[in-house]
Amino acid sequence: MKIFFQSVVILIFFFSPMLVYSKGYTSWATPTIVELVSNGVAIYGAFGDVSNCGEPNVFFIHKDDPRYSHAYSMALAALAGKKEMRFYSSKCTSVPFHWSGNKINTNVNTQSIYIR
Repeated sequence: MKIFFQSVVILIFFFSPMLVYSKGYTSWATPTIVELVSNGVAIYGAFGDVSNCGEPNVFFIHKDDPRYSHAYSMALAALAGKKEMRFYSSKCTSVPFHWSGNKINTNVNTQSIYIR
């Protein structure tokens, strides 16, 4: 019985960091600013804070993402054409020298990006 409870405690400690962030789709929103920042691009709009990162309405795509140039082009097209975008997020990240260390929603290379 003691081993069972120890196993449960270990599993709780192992999986609890994963419970901090949610995942899912942002709201559809028209980008208001597309900003090149350290290591990628930040896209501002009424996207919300789907991953509960603490910094709402900004989304980050890292420059090392294989789809970076496509995502950046989509963001510029949406900004210029006043089109809506939507992202999938399951992760938060910090962007150096920006937002005083707050974490923001990010999209990684297997997650969806939409424009309509």
